[in-house]
Amino acid sequence: MLLLVDEMIAEHNLTGPFLDVGCGNGDVALYFAQKGWHGMAIDPSSTAIQQAHLTLAQYTNLVTVGQQNLSTINQTFNTIFAFDVIEHIDNDREFIRAIRGKIDHKGALIISVPIKPKEWRWDDNFYGHVRRYELNELFKILREAQLEVVESWDCTFPFFWLMRRVYTKLFPKKYLAHEDKTNLTMQSASQSAWDQSLVINYIVEHVIWWRPLFFIQHLFRKSTYGCERLLLIKLSTRASSEVAS
Repeated sequence: MLLLVDEMIAEHNLTGPFLDVGCGNGDVALYFAQKGWHGMAIDPSSTAIQQAHLTLAQYTNLVTVGQQNLSTINQTFNTIFAFDVIEHIDNDREFIRAIRGKIDHKGALIISVPIKPKEWRWDDNFYGHVRRYELNELFKILREAQLEVVESWDCTFPFFWLMRRVYTKLFPKKYLAHEDKTNLTMQSASQSAWDQSLVINYIVEHVIWWRPLFFIQHLFRKSTYGCERLLLIKLSTRASSEVAS
């Protein structure tokens, strides 16, 4: 996914400062700190923030890490990341309006989001997801917030999409609908659904040669077959003018 993000950033000349919303263990903020970007990484989970502090310990001069939410941020950013965030939030419209207010008038928001309700599997429950989006529904919500989708790329098809389907079938795990989604969300930064099989996890991380698979998967980035979407979003013309003024 980060390879696709790099491509989006290059095509649209995006820069820091950045804001990483729902930063989890800080791996995305680390990726950009290593490129010399400066910014902020925030998350409501104390466990996630503790890990993020460790992850970013060598980059305290570039990245501020904090257990906070958008309402406590009083500045705008050139690039905002919100990877696997909005599907956890009950009032997604309010959240999207709040995040819009943090985008610089020439900046952009990059999000990843699970799509297609028919793709719901036990890992959605595991992570505390509230929903999977239909793309047209998500685009409508963004338009209502005066946001415009500039790029919409698939980041799962065919390999990750197929692996997920096979994995969740081979290693079923029961997560009941009444489990507290807030707690599951808070835990999602420190646990992975792929850890249900240590053998599969090892193969994914150490055996599979990903580079040629990435090349093939890149060919399908404009497809609509996968189960997760990467969106680059900018302020609409009207909203951009209001922010600039």
